[in-house]
Amino acid sequence: MDRVATVRDTDWEAAWASARKALSGVTEVLVPGAGEGVEIAILDWGGDGPLAFLHHANGFCAETLAPVAHALRDRFRVVAMDCRGHGDSTPVAPEGDAYHWGVLAADVERAVGATLARTGHDRVTLALGHSFGGALLLRAASLGRTPIERLLLCDPVLHRPPAPGETTAHRGSGLADATRKRRDRF
Repeated sequence: MDRVATVRDTDWEAAWASARKALSGVTEVLVPGAGEGVEIAILDWGGDGPLAFLHHANGFCAETLAPVAHALRDRFRVVAMDCRGHGDSTPVAPEGDAYHWGVLAADVERAVGATLARTGHDRVTLALGHSFGGALLLRAASLGRTPIERLLLCDPVLHRPPAPGETTAHRGSGLADATRKRRDRF
């Protein structure tokens, strides 16, 4: 048993050492989100060039995009955000519309706006989103208020728009029921 515990401890220490290296030199800033008391965490990997803005999948955080950020840093200024309730952003109780797509897209708009102001860029040249993050970047870009030049969506959660008179509650996909069973804290 002692050998198993030692191996696990060693692997854990190696994992932390690797994570610390991936985040070495990264700056974190908190910016106001869409709602009183909500702060959105933004990680800035630095880099020269046009701005690349990254958003993680549901249940993950910006740090999980470190390998992508490092790969892009030679050509871009790379930043990534934590969605509310994820990573270092404010945890928000899942009440009312706290996690409505419109509210989450407004958080993205605020995070992009703060990043543009902080970095001096006039637009996001590349917005890269994984799954849930891709859907949110697309939603924010589609509103026309967020200057995003290009989107790279990796496995985004996209559904067809409802037909005239159709509500999304009656589509029958079961996705809403499955989603309600997910954890509300990460």
